[in-house]
Amino acid sequence: MMPSPESGNAEIRLSTGFDSRILSVSPAFSAITGWPAAEASGQTLAILFGPWSDRATVEQLTRAVERGETLEAQPIKLYNHAGSAFDALVAVTSDGAGGAICVVKGTEGPAPGLVKIQGQARHAVVPPSPDRVLPVLIEAQRDGVIVVDDADHISMANQAFLRLVGMTREELTGQLISAIAELRFPPGDSDGSMGAATLLTPQALATSAAVSMGRGVDNRGHGFRVLSFRASASVAHGGHRQTDPLEARPEVFEATLLRRVGIDQHPACVGLLEIVAAEDMAADLGSIWRDTLERLRITAAAALAGELQPGELFLPVRSDVFVVLLSGTPSLGFAIDRMQAIAQLTRHRLVDEGGALASFEVFGGALLFDAADPALAPGREAGALALGLADRIRVDQNSGYRTDSVVADILDEGTAVQHPVRSRDLGPARQTLARFDERSTRWLAWLARRHRLTPAMEREFDVALLGRVVESLHQGAAQAGGVIVPLQYQSLLHGQTADRVTTLVSSLPLQARVRLGGLVRESPPDLEGERLFAFLRRVAGVGRGVWLVLDALDARGITGRQEGLLGVAFDHARLNPMIERDPMRVKQFIERLRAANQPVLVYGVERPEQATLLFNTFSVTLVEGQGCERLAATPRLAPGLI
Repeated sequence: MMPSPESGNAEIRLSTGFDSRILSVSPAFSAITGWPAAEASGQTLAILFGPWSDRATVEQLTRAVERGETLEAQPIKLYNHAGSAFDALVAVTSDGAGGAICVVKGTEGPAPGLVKIQGQARHAVVPPSPDRVLPVLIEAQRDGVIVVDDADHISMANQAFLRLVGMTREELTGQLISAIAELRFPPGDSDGSMGAATLLTPQALATSAAVSMGRGVDNRGHGFRVLSFRASASVAHGGHRQTDPLEARPEVFEATLLRRVGIDQHPACVGLLEIVAAEDMAADLGSIWRDTLERLRITAAAALAGELQPGELFLPVRSDVFVVLLSGTPSLGFAIDRMQAIAQLTRHRLVDEGGALASFEVFGGALLFDAADPALAPGREAGALALGLADRIRVDQNSGYRTDSVVADILDEGTAVQHPVRSRDLGPARQTLARFDERSTRWLAWLARRHRLTPAMEREFDVALLGRVVESLHQGAAQAGGVIVPLQYQSLLHGQTADRVTTLVSSLPLQARVRLGGLVRESPPDLEGERLFAFLRRVAGVGRGVWLVLDALDARGITGRQEGLLGVAFDHARLNPMIERDPMRVKQFIERLRAANQPVLVYGVERPEQATLLFNTFSVTLVEGQGCERLAATPRLAPGLI
């Protein structure tokens, strides 16, 4: 039964057929939907539907109107003129003259698109609905934008992306994203916001682009991704690097510096900002490494530009090295503090950028230079002087750019992370291998490359790491399983450090103290036989004993279980070449150790196939790497790993 028009329902007269159009509307139509009668006339019924309108019901209503058939009132979510959704009942019937009548009964009262002022109704100014703004918004973007469905097919793209890849919309729609671009995101950041792409279409205007990505779920519950592509600066700007307007040219920077120390006779304070990546990041990012460095340079330049004072200049020597000409600094200490504060600010900017940039570390330092300083000797080509100043600041012990400042940050901010170890070798208890957190580990790797850490400093790291483990055990963590602490051989050989380690461990409750073990690395090759056993007995106070790392297939005189020896260990990076050269010899060596009741531990395993090979073929304990974790999660192997 059709709703009565007198009940305040809206009537819409439409033509029938495939190209059905609105012919006229009743006065109640504007009150319910907010659409002016003149604006609605000539439109289709689709002006009332939107993303949350049920697709099946929309199909029923549309077919009934096209055929002039009767359809009982259906509940559906409609959209008013302002783009707001509301619930309604919609029915269709024939008007008896070859047309159709659609009756809409709203449940939310007058449409918000109408307001009353002094008794007269007029239309308020309302923005277009989101579904009308979105296409215009996407086309207005200068970056290429595409939408990819949960099956990785491209469902829409703007003109900027079509120009970037050199394809038409018809050619692109429905294509797999993998056929258009190779996407790369930093390790562990596959759902991240920032990455890069290599464009694969032959007609593409660029070979690479920076990518930002967002995820969402549509009204059907299906996932989708929106990706924005920006061509690399080298292509987008005619082969010239995009520069920050506040960057100084090398000749301007150096002329200003030399004038200050030569003519004005004032010492010049020069700061250094250096941005450091993990050693393997370039290999991980591959073809997008160049674009990552360009984004890095622009982000760091923006951070520096905001901190400059009048009369100061900065010059990017490389994408990851900046020199800054400071002015008005009352002392070198003030300049060092300022550069280290800028380094922290730049680090936060990189973290906010996300993606690969969040994995870079930033360091700062400063030095005073006068006219007699050899670093300011004339005759160098443009840019060489600034690069020489950067090298000088980096190695000078008075510049604030020192090992001990980084060490202090690691000891103050680093945390000991305990990683599960699952294996039949270590019994039913789940063991953990403790180490510094990821950021501190990157700092340590950088220090090892750029500076020579003294043995005293390495011993301090070992004691600090063990101290964090002891602290966590005192707080009740990891009581159920053992803890393996990585310790340098030199730390345990050094009498005073070994005493500190023993004191730390002895302060633990008995249960935790018994389970604590040490992983001894980089022991010298001449430590064998009785000398080795004496060393093991000396460090037996570290919990139950130590795991001894072997760098070669040499048991060093170990013929059975010894006091203080928990087992032998291999770094996978060193063991893997041995397996590739002579797998049978490695297998026989491990079997001899196991026959002597000696567990064998391998740490640093990263890939699941490596873990499977080592666990199934060589019967070793796997620790510390992702491969072990993935292998442990495999249903077929999980029972044997617990």
